Amino acid sequence: MVNFMPEIPLSSIDRLLRKHLPSGTRIEKGALELMRNYLEEMAEIISRNSAEILRHMNRKTLSKKELELVLMKIKERYS
Repeated sequence: MVNFMPEIPLSSIDRLLRKHLPSGTRIEKGALELMRNYLEEMAEIISRNSAEILRHMNRKTLSKKELELVLMKIKERYS
């Protein structure tokens, strides 16, 4: 993984996790940072795959349909 400044605020990760955790659950900062790193890494993988499709099609605009294709491909690869 490339070293860079995190893009997603920990508060956003905290809100996402709390939607599905029991009320009153505490989350360690390290757990939030791990989740943020994972989500940012997945976003990077999605971006790279999207760029590959756009280069192949010689286009500059990523459509919803193309992004769905990328996500489906990634889901198959990682499941």
